[in-house]
Amino acid sequence: MEDTAQRVGRKRQLLYILTPLFLLILCLGTINVAPALVTIAGADPVTPAPTVALAPTIAAEATVSPFSDFEQDTVPTATSLATPTEAIVPTIPPGVEIQLLGPPPGSAFRIGDTLSFYWQWSLPLAEDQSLALYLLVQDQELLLGRLDEANVGHSYRLHVPVGDSSGAAGKVQWQVRLESNHAKQWLVASEIRLLALLAAPEPTP
Repeated sequence: MEDTAQRVGRKRQLLYILTPLFLLILCLGTINVAPALVTIAGADPVTPAPTVALAPTIAAEATVSPFSDFEQDTVPTATSLATPTEAIVPTIPPGVEIQLLGPPPGSAFRIGDTLSFYWQWSLPLAEDQSLALYLLVQDQELLLGRLDEANVGHSYRLHVPVGDSSGAAGKVQWQVRLESNHAKQWLVASEIRLLALLAAPEPTP
């Protein structure tokens, strides 16, 4: 009887010891699990995001006109025509004259002789300028020659043979003129000087 009572007492003592421990473990487990259950219970149901069907992307093809190159190349453009520039004729200072030196007025020569004409021009000649010697016979002007540079300093000299073909027998006139290739008429003219041309003597038979 004593053994049975001791056994029952031990079981009760063990139960007294394990029961509080079991309750403690149960409380701890409840404390840890309860927040998770509350969160799960109060959470909104997850709505699956709608699936958006992606439309197939088609690369846009560039539309090129088959005549684009032709149109670009054949577009007329306005072009300005080149205007011819007129040459500037230098201005001759007032008072500058061509001074005739020889032959003296009224000199007489025979046809067939070589005449020497002298004059002065104080300004240098431009590239397009020259001094021309003319023989004035009635209504005609015969060009005897021209010079584009001075012989010495500002002096000019021109030797001219006068032949029978000139038809200048008698009293004739001569004149020197400053001319330019870019001017329509002479720029400066000297005085008109008179001389006589005598017919050549007939050969003696």
